[in-house]
Amino acid sequence: MLRFSFNDLIDSVESEDDANNDELNIDPIVPTNITHLQLPDDSIDQELHSFLNKLKISENIIPVVNSIQYHNKYDNNRVRAFSNNTHNKLIGLKDRSFIINDNPHINNNIKYNITEPNDKIISSDFLSNIDRLKHSAAKNLQYIQLLKKKRKEEEEEKMREEKKQKKKEEEERKRKEEHEARIKKEQEEKRKLEEKANILKQKQLEEEAKHLKEQELLKKINATKGVYNKNHIETVFIKYKKLITSIKEDIVIKVSKDKNLKTILSKHKRKINPKFGQLTNSIQQLNSVTNHIFELVDQTKNNELGFKWILNFIAKAIVSQAETEVAVKPEISALPLAKLTLNLLLRYPELKQFLLARFIKKCPLVIGYTCPIDTEEGRLRMGWKRVSSNDGDKWEDSSSYNERLGGIACLYVTITRLILPSNMIETAAHPLPIDLSWKMASRIANINDLALLTDVHFVVLNSFIDGCGTEFIQCYGNQGIKLMSLISTSLTSLVADKKLPAAARLRILWEQWETTGKLEGFPEMVQ
Repeated sequence: MLRFSFNDLIDSVESEDDANNDELNIDPIVPTNITHLQLPDDSIDQELHSFLNKLKISENIIPVVNSIQYHNKYDNNRVRAFSNNTHNKLIGLKDRSFIINDNPHINNNIKYNITEPNDKIISSDFLSNIDRLKHSAAKNLQYIQLLKKKRKEEEEEKMREEKKQKKKEEEERKRKEEHEARIKKEQEEKRKLEEKANILKQKQLEEEAKHLKEQELLKKINATKGVYNKNHIETVFIKYKKLITSIKEDIVIKVSKDKNLKTILSKHKRKINPKFGQLTNSIQQLNSVTNHIFELVDQTKNNELGFKWILNFIAKAIVSQAETEVAVKPEISALPLAKLTLNLLLRYPELKQFLLARFIKKCPLVIGYTCPIDTEEGRLRMGWKRVSSNDGDKWEDSSSYNERLGGIACLYVTITRLILPSNMIETAAHPLPIDLSWKMASRIANINDLALLTDVHFVVLNSFIDGCGTEFIQCYGNQGIKLMSLISTSLTSLVADKKLPAAARLRILWEQWETTGKLEGFPEMVQ
């Protein structure tokens, strides 16, 4: 049975040997490498549409076969199309005859006529083949869609893997950074600990060296100035403290009970008190004030109680003048007041006990007494005052305290360096000799507890050098220089960490003496 190939109808016979194998039998073509298949849906649809358009074949383009001729032109005994042009189109076909040469024994001169094929059969075959083509195309389309889906899943999986890898790398980077930061922190902490340990060790060494130096200096001071007897100083302080109590009970209270005596003494008090404020740098004025006070005091000598009361008042007035005037302008006020005091002490020896009691009460440092001030009793002992304020009574500030005690000490040491009048040198002893200044300075320098040393101690030592420095060196020579050097350099070094202003000034005063060989004292009085 003769059968036409579908490719013959469309294009041409693919090859001479396989012409009968080109039937319309389209199966899905599976690519060998599906991951590289790039065929979008729109492209498939367009190609399929174009292919189907080619299949719109009308009856007039189908060739009509009228006969088949037998001849022995060919020896291969195969049926071949008369027109074997490979690219011959159906539109150009006309009536053609085919030669059947299957049997070599058939007479080649015999011709057979083949009846014209039925149009309905051909149309049915075409429709059947078209359906098969559509089905195959649908399967191809479905397969492509599956490929696309698989490709999308693979891309998503790849993205997930990349994201996972990136996350892993980021975590590894952070872990590495944290590890490096932790190591760096540990190293820094270790370095700080080592540095702190070194600083602490250095500080301990410095403290030990400082302590040894302090001990050596204290030993040197003790060896230079004698033994510091704290108990003896305490005894002296208690003695004059009791004397103040005795004066109040035995003199002040008793006078207050005697109205007539109190009236007389009050008049004398009002006349004497202004005289201390009338002192100047003039010797003539000093003599005038001294004589006037002598007259007023002498008038009370007939009454022992009245005499003691007026001496106690004079002692209080002298110390009060030192707290106010001498503290502010020592170079002007200290020497006139000291000479007036010495004149009164020489004329009235009984005044010494009253005056020392007031000196020690207001400024215990004049005898080298020191105690802690962390209690109210301690502050009272060290001469602190209570002052009234809007918040009630409170302790005076340290600057006022230092100034007051500096003025009192300045008057005290200035009195000790004065020379007796020429007419009394052979007959009288100095009531407050210069050795009291030695005791004061040496006792302060001998304070073993450095915690007790405050700025006021060096304020008093400054007053010591200002008031009697030159005369002190003249009196004691090299020993005096050694003592003043120790309090100005060694003692101030022991409290250098406290940064006390008065200690710094004391060093400057002594440096001036070391440079010039002179100390700036107070100017002498004029006629």
